[in-house]
Amino acid sequence: MAFLQKHRKMNNNLEELKVKLQIESVNDELFNQALTHPSFVNETPDAQTSYQRLEFLGDSVLSLLASEYIFLTFTTIDEGLLTDIRAALVRTEALAKISRKLGIGHYIHLSKGEMSNEGYENEKILADVLEAIIAVVYLDKGYESAKNFFLMHIASELETIMKNKLYVDPKTTFQEYAQANFKKTPRYDLLAYDEKRKHFTVGLYLGSKLFAKGGGKSKKSAQQEAAKKALADN
Repeated sequence: MAFLQKHRKMNNNLEELKVKLQIESVNDELFNQALTHPSFVNETPDAQTSYQRLEFLGDSVLSLLASEYIFLTFTTIDEGLLTDIRAALVRTEALAKISRKLGIGHYIHLSKGEMSNEGYENEKILADVLEAIIAVVYLDKGYESAKNFFLMHIASELETIMKNKLYVDPKTTFQEYAQANFKKTPRYDLLAYDEKRKHFTVGLYLGSKLFAKGGGKSKKSAQQEAAKKALADN
C-alpha cells in the first residue's frame, strides 16, 4: 500500500512535469521509466525498469538533433569546429544545467541512499534523465516532436556556448600553452572530495608547481575549471 500511495503521488508529479516540459500527451509508463534511477528499482520490489535503456537511445537521438541544428545554423564552419560545438552542447555539464533550469531533479525517483546524497543534484543523473526524456518523446511521438523538444529546451544553450567560447576545451588549450612555454605536460591531482556535497577539488600542476585549483561535481568538471583559471591567470 505504501508503494501504491507513493506511486500515485509520483503520477501526480509526472503530470505536473509534463506540463512544464510541454509534452503532456507522452506515454505515462515510458515517462515514469525515464525518471526512475537504477537505485530506486533495486530498493523498490514493485518498481519497473530504470531509465538506462532510454538514456542509451536518447543519447543518440540528441546527438543527431544537435548535429542537424548546428550544421544548419553554422553554414561556413568546418567539421572539426562543428564537432567541438556539438560536444559542448551535449556534454554532461550542459545537459545538467538545462535539467536544473527545467526543475527535473525534483521528479526523479531515487533510493533513500541517493536522496540523502542529493542525487537530484548529481550532474550525471540529471543529464541521463534529460536524455531519457528525449528518447520517450522520440519513441512515443516521433522525430519531429523530439526536434521540437530540443528547440524549446536545449538549442538556446548554444548562444551561451558561442558567446563564452565554451566549445574550446580549456584542458587542451592549457596543455598547448604549457608545452609551448614550459615544455611540460600538465598534471591534475585530486586534492579533496566532499562526500556530502559530492564535490571534487583538483590541483593543476606543472612539475611541482601548483598553477590553479578547480572544483566541480565530477573530476572532469573540476579539471576543466582548474584549466580555465590557469588560462585566466597566465
